Amino acid sequence: MTANRVVLVAICLGYFVIILITNRGLIAAPRYRLLRSQIKDLRDRACIMIEQAGAEPHARSAYVSILMSLNNLKGSKRHPVLERLGWVFNVPLTKLVADIQRLNALQRRLVHLVPGDELSAYAEPILLKLSALDQDTEQRLRTLLGDATTPATRRIIEGAHKLVHEREEEGLAAELENTRITLWLAIVGLCGIIAVGIALGHEQTMLLGALGGFLAPAVTTLTGKRASSSWGVMVLSPVGGALTAVGGLLLVRFLSDPRINILGSVFLDNSWDAPYTPIALALALLFGFSGRLFSSMAISATAQFDGTNKTGDA
Repeated sequence: MTANRVVLVAICLGYFVIILITNRGLIAAPRYRLLRSQIKDLRDRACIMIEQAGAEPHARSAYVSILMSLNNLKGSKRHPVLERLGWVFNVPLTKLVADIQRLNALQRRLVHLVPGDELSAYAEPILLKLSALDQDTEQRLRTLLGDATTPATRRIIEGAHKLVHEREEEGLAAELENTRITLWLAIVGLCGIIAVGIALGHEQTMLLGALGGFLAPAVTTLTGKRASSSWGVMVLSPVGGALTAVGGLLLVRFLSDPRINILGSVFLDNSWDAPYTPIALALALLFGFSGRLFSSMAISATAQFDGTNKTGDA
């Protein structure tokens, strides 16, 4: 039993390292590389647009301000050592969201580098994006642009661009927040697995449950249903599978107790009290694979418990 617990703790620590690598190397790093590409693209666009602006008033000061702000973004400069290890040590998700918001703000300021006679052409792609989000707002802004003077036109275009960016940023922030919550749940779940393993044993039960939890999103991906397989599901499934396997065997033992006798004696002899039998291990695998199976079993146990209480009160 001691050896099994050591193996369980080692696996949990190894999976914790995998979570960190997934967080930094597979979730944050691609977005960080995209951010760097967008920073470079924005700098190049600003250089081209300042050449076209010519003698436009305030264009030079706006250009200098944009370049200075770009240099302060986290994605613009990295330490050489961190560059080589960027697949692990990268910008955290929280800083990425902030930098993307600042980059979007700088993109909106590009309108001050556009010559006055080209503002209508510059505004058209922005209005088309806004139309896909809110047609009424797009029509009102288009009407305002037709009657506005050049300084007001820049402000209207900048406002329309801000509306587009706000919708994009809200979706990105919600996605990354869900990812962070999932990672937190996975880390807390690993601590729970270690605690359960030390206090109650059932190491093999949790390992089979974790295997089932890993197989669930893997099968979903292999069958082509990629829309339901997110990073959060991938990371949390093995941890949740390990815990639901232990809880599932305990529920099976409860429902197969002779005084309740819902599942029968077969499950009584192959569940919590005998977790190393083939049937018990198969049940652990199934509970880890299917969260719905655990939910259905928990609902049945709750209904039975409520029925017992009502009978006792009567």
